[in-house]
Amino acid sequence: RSRGLGDVYKRQGLTVSDSVDFEFSDGELNSLDPGEVMVVVRNLEAFRSAYTTSTMRIAGEFEDSFSDTSGRILVHGPRFEKIVDVFYSDTWYPETDLFGHSLTLAQPKKTPKEQFRDPRQWRPSSHPGGTPGIVETGIPVKN
Repeated sequence: RSRGLGDVYKRQGLTVSDSVDFEFSDGELNSLDPGEVMVVVRNLEAFRSAYTTSTMRIAGEFEDSFSDTSGRILVHGPRFEKIVDVFYSDTWYPETDLFGHSLTLAQPKKTPKEQFRDPRQWRPSSHPGGTPGIVETGIPVKN
């Protein structure tokens, strides 16, 4: 997602690497505007059967798979400049390991991208199965 990045990113040359691999030039979307959300999925058919996708912007399918325990996601620009660097771990919140919640930014409108590696900036999603394509507003999880 581009919230907090402050620039329009053309898909040409953008890549996601480390835990998963995806080249935006292989995808369907042309650009990502500030505040806009797009989703990259492992299996589009399975994703569409699990979620309502009619209003989601889906960039395409990534290669490899996210680790269930921890990992890193890097987004690079066309000159291999680092745009976003995120580390995640299921040890941060038990809900993300035991109850099917995904990680989401705790304060998406306020968190600068330089703090995306800080576990204090994240929290479990409000719903089991995550909330792909939705920017949550900081609603606490209740189990």
